[in-house]
Amino acid sequence: MAIAFRPANASDVPALAAIRAAEWETEAYWIRRITAYLPQDDEQGRAILIAEDGATLVGFVAGHRTRRYGCDGELEWINVARESRGRGIGEILLREIGAWFVAQGARRICVDVNPDNVVARRLYSRCGAKPFKPYWMIWEDARAMIRG
Repeated sequence: MAIAFRPANASDVPALAAIRAAEWETEAYWIRRITAYLPQDDEQGRAILIAEDGATLVGFVAGHRTRRYGCDGELEWINVARESRGRGIGEILLREIGAWFVAQGARRICVDVNPDNVVARRLYSRCGAKPFKPYWMIWEDARAMIRG
């Protein structure tokens, strides 16, 4: 697997929106949300990182700095295209955003995840997250995200 990672740019938004819309809402909804979230050149504290297999966008992850619940950062979204699942891309994306959080000086990272989302909870647990609140999990140390 030759997966490459890079920061997302505005031209990636339609593909990211299509991946999100396959699970929930519409592409138009996600185009608005992701465009608003996309970091600007002069803006720090947010990142969207994409995973590409050759020229094909196969997934992405987004996170930002926060003080919510005493955390330093929050995992906003993580998605892998359906046809690329089962290849370990989710874990690799978590490592990439974990490295970004560490570089930002963020240590305690939280994620809002539905208690019924067994697949996501299993991924986060495998990568070091612990239950925190009914709809939240937490990495007490972002370096655990990198170790996977």
